[in-house]
This record gives sequence, structure tokens and C-alpha cells, in this order.
Amino acid sequence: MNNLFDEEVSIQFTTTATVTPRTVIAAEVFGLGIDDEKEFKIYDKTRVTVEKGDVVFITGDSGGGKSTLLRRIKESMQERGIKLDVLNDLTFDPEEVILEGVGKDFSEALGILTRSGLGDAFLMLRKYKQLSDGQKYRYAIAKMLATGSDVWFIDEFCATLDREMAKVIAFSIQKTARMLGKTIIVATTHGDIEHDLNPSLTIKKNFGEGVSVTRNKWEKRPCSLMSDITFRIATFEEYQKSGLPTFHYKSARRPAGLINIYAAEWKGVLVGAMLLKYPPLELQERNFITQKYYTKNYKELNKDVETISRVVINPKFQGIGLAPKLMNTYFNSEHSRKIVEAVSVMAQYHPFNERAGMKRIEIDRKKETKHYQDMIELLEKWEFDMSLLRSGRYNFSCLEKLTNGQLVELVPMIMKEYRKVVALYSTAKSSSRQSAEKEIAEAEKNPSESLRFISDALKRVKKPSMAYIVWFNPRFEHDYTKAAATI
Repeated sequence: MNNLFDEEVSIQFTTTATVTPRTVIAAEVFGLGIDDEKEFKIYDKTRVTVEKGDVVFITGDSGGGKSTLLRRIKESMQERGIKLDVLNDLTFDPEEVILEGVGKDFSEALGILTRSGLGDAFLMLRKYKQLSDGQKYRYAIAKMLATGSDVWFIDEFCATLDREMAKVIAFSIQKTARMLGKTIIVATTHGDIEHDLNPSLTIKKNFGEGVSVTRNKWEKRPCSLMSDITFRIATFEEYQKSGLPTFHYKSARRPAGLINIYAAEWKGVLVGAMLLKYPPLELQERNFITQKYYTKNYKELNKDVETISRVVINPKFQGIGLAPKLMNTYFNSEHSRKIVEAVSVMAQYHPFNERAGMKRIEIDRKKETKHYQDMIELLEKWEFDMSLLRSGRYNFSCLEKLTNGQLVELVPMIMKEYRKVVALYSTAKSSSRQSAEKEIAEAEKNPSESLRFISDALKRVKKPSMAYIVWFNPRFEHDYTKAAATI
């Protein structure tokens, strides 16, 4: 069933005036018959065919009959048992945390929210009532995605949003619908979103019987806002003033070992940034693909390799492919080094790094040491939830319930593992290493008075499942590795 709707649409209504002293006077003034019946034709034998996978754009004058046609198509599909959703009919619990509101599990929820432009960590943890109007609109789209319906109906599409946000959402929803094989039918008086909605069927309805139905040849194209975005090196001060740090879950402070900030600029405003820093000294995946070249050449490591610390996109511009574009533009610029790498939890769920041209490396990692396994077994024995150890707040709530004897047994194990983490990201003589060693010594000496520090250390010791992603710069030779040519 390729045609979801295929009808010759005729819609009209008749009206007579209610008789009152005022309407009688009005009829006399304008030469009308107060008792005359008037027929209004909205659509007169207009052929409308909606195919599976169509993006349908119904536009035109306010009051011209856009919503009337939308309802006719919807009612016809409902009669045929087609599974559909109407965004305008959705209701929301103000207290609902949006990460909990869609999907069967975390992975599915993240995918749905990311496709809807809500992939920012802080946004996902907010309640519905804490979202802006634009974010609430995106969440409504996420809800439709989660239902698995085949057709999405939206009346007054993006009518209450600023026009840049409307264009971003129009672009994002049609891209998602086409990727998933869904059909969208929207009605709005705003014609400025047509480029970004990129409809396969356009219905323009004005007052009276004036209507045109046009089937368009679809071609993939970028969001219209991309034409005004440029890319350049930015300073950390520019990054801070742009407000972008508030949109990322990491600290707004300057990352240790910062090398470069590559930014996306829209009409003089930074709307995206990628922060790059010096690489950690040891990574199993890097050792594998470089045949341990840099384990013997640490000076070369800092010259050849840079690590992506974070990629931040203004929420208004999420969903248009800006993150991959920003990264790919940097890779192909004169600023990129021999190897650009990233170690990320998010990369397991969201492939924007790979869309930018990076490659994910999978290897058989070394098994955890017996000491680490012993620490985990002890935590489990004392009823720590392993899935929550990445929360310092949760760790503190558990640690403060332990006896002093239990702390004396557990804390040295945590501190031994934490020393490995500190060593991975700092040199022996660095101030950060020396500061950490002082705090570690104090925690081992007086654990009950250092619970906050121990809680945060345990958070970092609990190893999340990370993905390693790498890009090899084709401007350089990579003689030390055969893997570089094959991944």
C-alpha cells in the first residue's frame, strides 16, 4: 500500500445569517438577503495523493482551509486503520524527566532524543516543565518517534517558534522521518520553512478555491542556516563569552593541556566548538594501531597526536549535522595534527564522530587486575549498586553508612586504583599529580574525614565502557602502523 491517501477532495459548507436587529441592518447596508443561503467552496475536486514516506507541506493564507484538509486526510487514514500520531493532541506530565519519557532503555532513549535535537546531557536530565518552548516542541517530536506510528500529523507547525528554530526543527524532522521511512503531514502559514522541510508534496491553499498541488523531486540538501556558518580557530575567552560552556556537562574551566578551539560561527556568534588537548600518555587502542610507537616516543606523541576533549553545539543548532561538519572541516584544515583521537562514552550510542570521518577501533582489552576485581567484590558485598558508581553523590551516601573499620579496609583499595587514573592523565612532576597525591595520602590517613574526595575518586575509578575513535590525517605518512591503512 504505497498510497496512504488518494482522493478527489471536495469540501464546502453553507451558511445563513442569524436574524438579529444588527444582522438585518447589515444586510440592508450591503444589499444582502438576510434569508439567503450562501455556499462556500474550500476545495472543489482537488486531487490529493499522499504516498508512503512523503513529506507533505500544506501552506497558504490563514483561514484558507489548511487545517480542514489536514483533518480530512487524518480521518481517512484513521478509517483505514493506519497507525498515526497528531502532535497537537499529545499531553505531557510537567514532572517527567525527559530521559525517562521515551524508549525502552537508555540506548533507545538517547537515540530518540538525539534525533529530536535533545542530545545534550543536561537537557536529557531536565523535567518537561524546565524546557523552553523550542525544547518542548522537540520533545513532542521525540514522543511521536517513540510511539512507532507510521504517519505524523502536525497542525500550525512551528508557528510559535522563532524562525531560526523553526527552520532547524523542519530540517531535523524531515531528515529523521526519511531515515525511518515515516510520513509527515504538516500545515502552517509560514512559508519560510519550505526549503528546510524539503517537501515531496506541496499544497498551497489560499482564500476561496485557489489551490495548487505540486509533487517535488526530492534532493538531499543541508539546512539553510548552514550557508551562514563559517569555521575558525577561536580563543578560550571567546568560547567562554559565547555561552557554549553552559551547554556541556563538563566543567566550564579551561581543560588541562588545551591546544586548540575550533569554532562554528553564525552571524558573528559562536554556535559550536570543538576543544582539543594533549593526549593521555597511554591508551591500549592507540598502542595497538601504532604498534606501541608512542610508548617509546613521548615527545613525538605530543607533537603528532591531539585528543578531542569535547564538542559543544548550541541547542538551537542541534539536529542539522553541525557537529560532524565542524569536526570534518577541522580535520581538513591546516590546523589538524597527524592523529586526532577521542575516548568517549557517548560514542557508543551516538555516531557523530564517525559521521565526521573518524573510525572506531575495537580491540580485546586487558582483563581487569585481581586487585580491581577484589575492590568491586567488596563494594558488591556491602551493597553498592555498580550501575550507580559513576555518581559521586551516590557513592557518598553509601560510604557514610560504612563503619570506620570498613572504610579502613576499602579506602586503600580505591586509592590504589585512583593513583592509576591520575598517572594516566598527568606526569610525575606535574602540580596536578602532586596535589592529588596529597589528597590521596590524607584520605588513607583519615578516611572518615575525606568522604567527599573518596566518593569522587571512586566515581573515576569505576571504569565506564568507552569507545576509542581515531582519524588519520592523509597529509602525513603513517609508516609505523599497518593498521592505519586498513581501518
